[in-house]
Amino acid sequence: MGFVVKIKGLKNEVVKKHFAINLHSKRDKRSSGSGTPCKGSVCSEANFPDYNQHSCCGNCRSGCSPVAWAQVFGYYDRRAASPNSIFSSRIYGDSHTKAPLSLTDDVKHFVESIRPWIQTYCGDDGQGWTKTSKMHLIAPWFRQRQGSKARVVSYLESRKGRSAGGKIAGRGSRSWIVSKGVSFLDIGYPVVFSFLTESKAGHSAVATKYQKTSRSYRHCEKKTTGWWFRKKTKTVCSWKTANDYKFFMHYGWGGSNNKWQSLSPFGAHVAYIAK
Repeated sequence: MGFVVKIKGLKNEVVKKHFAINLHSKRDKRSSGSGTPCKGSVCSEANFPDYNQHSCCGNCRSGCSPVAWAQVFGYYDRRAASPNSIFSSRIYGDSHTKAPLSLTDDVKHFVESIRPWIQTYCGDDGQGWTKTSKMHLIAPWFRQRQGSKARVVSYLESRKGRSAGGKIAGRGSRSWIVSKGVSFLDIGYPVVFSFLTESKAGHSAVATKYQKTSRSYRHCEKKTTGWWFRKKTKTVCSWKTANDYKFFMHYGWGGSNNKWQSLSPFGAHVAYIAK
């Protein structure tokens, strides 16, 4: 769904601003859908859990990163009940137990089982801390429960981007990391983003859908032609298009602060099923 706003300027110039919300569905070869295709969001928002941190493991908080992964895997476990689901019904527990939507004592144990794999530790401030370069280490845990096609990939701003197989997944700007997250949401997989909150604290939370707006802008640069005394400099302008994204974030605070927001993430982490 989209629309265009035209603004007339000086010298009969017209500025076009494009706005769009991605509502289309399209099946992809790695789609996380089962019976229903999905694009631009997870296939069933109603099945996405909202867990919270709790005190544990050396008298500190469980940590936002284990909670984020627990929400992702809880969602996959709940999706396992869908017809023709690609997900295992044993991610959370046995095949007869479905992951709850909110924090319970069993979910606390589930979160705590994830912490050692991604090397979450207790900080001096009493919080659970996880390095973004360790997030992909959850891969063996995921494979044990999902099977051999389970994959985990991390895209980082630093040089430590690694996939489940230990290969470099790539590195780039924060806008590049956003684009990687968008590509997975386009095939229905939730994305764990690492970013700074409004209070400048590091946090990991899960994006389950996105909105895209496109805008046109005038880009000008100086170009030099000729040489010696015939050298001339002129300004060349052209119209370019930029895309802006907002994500719906599950903060891992028991449902509190879930919201749409723009992000400048320094990491994106995805657990998915290979074709």
